[in-house]
Amino acid sequence: MTVCQFARLGPVIGIRDSKLGSDSPVLQFTPAEIAAMLDGATKGEFDRLI
Repeated sequence: MTVCQFARLGPVIGIRDSKLGSDSPVLQFTPAEIAAMLDGATKGEFDRLI
């Protein structure tokens, strides 16, 4: 099972795959991008992907 880890990295938020640990690339997003993604997930906008 993949678990995403979130961390504040200065002005951005980093997300990585926990099962890869330190070998995982860290994707960086602004707080506004994270907020928009969480809002979309709450509204079911990604339901078709699962």
